[in-house]
Amino acid sequence: MMQLSDLNSQYDKMQLMYGDENFHSVYGGGATQQPKTMFVFMNPTGRNVSTALDWQGRRAPWIGTKPIWRLFHDLDLVDDTVWHEIDSKRGKDWTPEFAEEVYQDVSKHDYFLTNLAKCTFAGTAPVSNKIYRQYLAYLLKEIEITQPKKIVAFGNQVSSILLGQALSVSTTRQKKFDLLVANHYYPVYPTYYPVGNGTRNLGKAVEDLMEILN
Repeated sequence: MMQLSDLNSQYDKMQLMYGDENFHSVYGGGATQQPKTMFVFMNPTGRNVSTALDWQGRRAPWIGTKPIWRLFHDLDLVDDTVWHEIDSKRGKDWTPEFAEEVYQDVSKHDYFLTNLAKCTFAGTAPVSNKIYRQYLAYLLKEIEITQPKKIVAFGNQVSSILLGQALSVSTTRQKKFDLLVANHYYPVYPTYYPVGNGTRNLGKAVEDLMEILN
């Protein structure tokens, strides 16, 4: 049976095709066996310290950053002690050991974090639909392997590509869509992107996530 790690070599090849050669690709991480929730973001950036070429630890979403962990702490998805340590650190202060501690906490809270595109760029310029679509089959394979009980897709672009239809999260708040993967239907909830340029919608994202997760 295919494992998530079997996808990593392909992601690394695609980094050279679509991303910045000065960074590593980033894989998914967290609970891998029927997690309560899979959270699907857009793509990693160089702010994630695990994208550095000399990083020796796990490569997973949001390592070395704060905003998403603050959000997840507010949703009771990160322990207080872990969040306070995250909040006290600068990105460069994260070690592979601390990244492992954070992702052990993610697994304990029974969710999985991933990006639609695993290719890393230095900045935050928009990624084209063409590139995202190159990764869609691999995200579907991640879903097939992990079998999450529900999926939260962040932002219009990710939600639309994943579900194969043009969507606006402003008109689909807390609405469930069924996604067929390997003869199994998974509930998908398009949701406001809560960080970066989406920070202005943070309150709506929290409101929706509290309903979706409960």
